[in-house]
Amino acid sequence: AFLEAGVPTVIATLWKIDDEASKAFFTRLHEHLRGGTRPAQALRATQVEFMKRGASPSIWAAVQCIGS
Repeated sequence: AFLEAGVPTVIATLWKIDDEASKAFFTRLHEHLRGGTRPAQALRATQVEFMKRGASPSIWAAVQCIGS
């Protein structure tokens, strides 16, 4: 629906993830975005950070960037 409405990029989860884990993940993602990092790069950077922290793949692998 967002893409059909003209939003160029949507970052969304493919499955439900824990609220506390998503809070930390999306806070960090938005810090990257606020710093000027493009959406796909911001998502990748956040995913890599969470991998290095030892976060469960059920958190970081659920998040996808759709669009440009």
